[in-house]
Amino acid sequence: MATVTRKDCSGCQDDFYNHTRCGANESSGKPQCWSLASATMVKAHDIPTNMPPPYKGMPLVSRPNCYKAKGYCRVKPDALRADGYWRF
Repeated sequence: MATVTRKDCSGCQDDFYNHTRCGANESSGKPQCWSLASATMVKAHDIPTNMPPPYKGMPLVSRPNCYKAKGYCRVKPDALRADGYWRF
């Protein structure tokens, strides 16, 4: 399992906490997102929330499991069928 670094958090809504001293997020002496220590890297599809299916051909992207980006949802590969529609 790959170790998550602050560099992997680039683009995440919570990356702000890796760069801003808030007082409560400095247990290591440096600002750090609360999720960073327990985060793991996972592969998922980053699908725009305003994009209708099918999602066929959407690339798998490796990001921390806690990654959040405005306007996107992270979808596990096994949630989609081969034709790009949702698996029920």
